[in-house]
Amino acid sequence: MASMQLVSLVISAALAYYVYTDSEGRGMNQIVWALVAFFFSLLGVIVYFIARKPKGTGSDDSTLDSGMMK
Repeated sequence: MASMQLVSLVISAALAYYVYTDSEGRGMNQIVWALVAFFFSLLGVIVYFIARKPKGTGSDDSTLDSGMMK
């Protein structure tokens, strides 16, 4: 029984890590989305996939300035 709880905890942590790193390049609040993914597991990740912004909309993305070179 304890091993199933450990597996569930590891899966939730892995999903939260994925959401945290993926939301970085999308200009979304990383901590909030990682917590949603951790506590709501698969349902939280599904909600994240629906709500996430397109890649490259973050304010620190250098690809947005690449066309401004003279």
